[in-house]
Amino acid sequence: MTRDERFRTVYDSSARQWRSLARGFARGPDQEDLFQDMVLQIWRTLDSFKGAARPETWAYRVALNTAISFRRRTLLRDRHRADVASPDDTPDTTGSAGGRDEMAVLAEFLETLPDVDRALLALYLEDLSYREMADITGLSDNHVGVRLHQIKKRFTERYVGRTQWTSIG
Repeated sequence: MTRDERFRTVYDSSARQWRSLARGFARGPDQEDLFQDMVLQIWRTLDSFKGAARPETWAYRVALNTAISFRRRTLLRDRHRADVASPDDTPDTTGSAGGRDEMAVLAEFLETLPDVDRALLALYLEDLSYREMADITGLSDNHVGVRLHQIKKRFTERYVGRTQWTSIG
């Protein structure tokens, strides 16, 4: 199989997950920039894939590391901007969904999570098994379970009971 064919196979089976990951780590037009960075980084490093994991797992790990680096660069960029956000741009942190749609609330919640937890939630929402999540993140299966439990608990404490929603899992 040629390099192009290997890349196309991984891309076809994983691009949806990479896009989901990009949505979890970036907002607005930065989402597409991040997705393109992921694709490029996976393409660049494809020859370093040694076959120790499934190609999709390896590619997701590359995508995740790219997303974490992108987020750090974006945070630095935003800190250095001279313009100050107007009060209307400040996220609602009251803990209530306030009638907003579920995707907006989920995006707000994702912003509050550390990078590893953000990645785990994105993987969870993609219906990956604990074993797959552990392979991608380098955590143990048990640690994945504990962290997901804590993430769900934080979400529930913040949003459920103040809205008509049920828990995310």
